[in-house]
Amino acid sequence: MATSLARAIVLSASHLVLRRFYVAGVPERVIAEIMAWEEEHVARIIRRYVDRTAATRAIPLATQQKENVACKTGSKTVSAKAG
Repeated sequence: MATSLARAIVLSASHLVLRRFYVAGVPERVIAEIMAWEEEHVARIIRRYVDRTAATRAIPLATQQKENVACKTGSKTVSAKAG
């Protein structure tokens, strides 16, 4: 009984960590490497445990991080302006 409870706690904590990595914009491949899991396993957990709101919040964060990296390298980003 104690073993199954301990396993459930570890899995719950692992899923929480995975969710935070994903929402922060860490790619699934990198999450799999960090957690020592298969990339397919990470994708299944994300589909099952990460809600759509968290997933949609992750997209702008990832985009913003890419823009910050581009700015640090000295390259200029071009934005389209209406009008």
